[in-house]
Amino acid sequence: MKKTLNNILVTGAGGDSGLATIRILTESNIYNVIAADASKNSTGLLFANKFRLIPLANDKSFINKLKNIVLTENIDAIFPNVDEELKIFSDKNNFPQAIISPSKTIDICYDKLKTLQKLKEKTYIPKYGKDCKDFPKIIKPRISRGSRNIYKVDSEYELNLLIEFLSINQNITSDMLVIQEYLPGKEYTVDCLFDFDGTFILCIPRQRISTKGGISTIGKTIHDNRFNKIIKDISNTIEFHGPINIQFKEDPSGKLKLLEINPRLSGGLPITHKAGINLPDLALKLFNGEKLNNIDYNNISVFRYLKEF
Repeated sequence: MKKTLNNILVTGAGGDSGLATIRILTESNIYNVIAADASKNSTGLLFANKFRLIPLANDKSFINKLKNIVLTENIDAIFPNVDEELKIFSDKNNFPQAIISPSKTIDICYDKLKTLQKLKEKTYIPKYGKDCKDFPKIIKPRISRGSRNIYKVDSEYELNLLIEFLSINQNITSDMLVIQEYLPGKEYTVDCLFDFDGTFILCIPRQRISTKGGISTIGKTIHDNRFNKIIKDISNTIEFHGPINIQFKEDPSGKLKLLEINPRLSGGLPITHKAGINLPDLALKLFNGEKLNNIDYNNISVFRYLKEF
């Protein structure tokens, strides 16, 4: 039965995806947006209707604190935006209000190697591990945020030296790393939306023209049916609910290869919003049992910049 969704909790108010979600929802003037973050200096508190300070996800009090906020603020829906929180919110026994994919999906997508292994027979998976023989190669942590500790290596000597450096200086051991083929082509981020039966609704691909800290600062939305086909195929193996962010890069021949899957809203969400798609609002409509029809977007270039407040 449909109900009116009024009070929306958005976590990660200090991060790009959390801030973008808060701004988009508050600008619509439909929802009462409660921002939550572990830092009182989070930018999202300036835009939300209300701000609640919460502990970090690894704190023992996290679940009880969030449950109390859900109860006292009469929360109708939750957008989790912090990677470390996703597994907690995917437990529907604790948080039925969370707009998030199943727990098993979070487990797979949280670990880049598990993602590759789950889809290893697919033609859009880059060569990795022992199958990745040629240099240059990319080495990166299996579990990470943004573009942290991602390196290109051009020889076996560089590879071994970097593995030793990461182990000694970053406490990142070899079993915590994934090594895969270097992809020199165009990079894309795709904002996707699924209903809560796991059915594909739409995707909005955008070329990442310029990035900073793993977030698009200049992006160009496009229509390209290759992404629809691949994402529908991925969803036949991995079940998605709500908004999903998937990243691709082209190999030397221009073929799309999967980089990673983030089962949440993306930090570059404002680019998709400028193209005419209010993804948080559409996700809320699906969460509330509504049907979506005739959704389309514009092909545009979007430039993002810092602004003082």
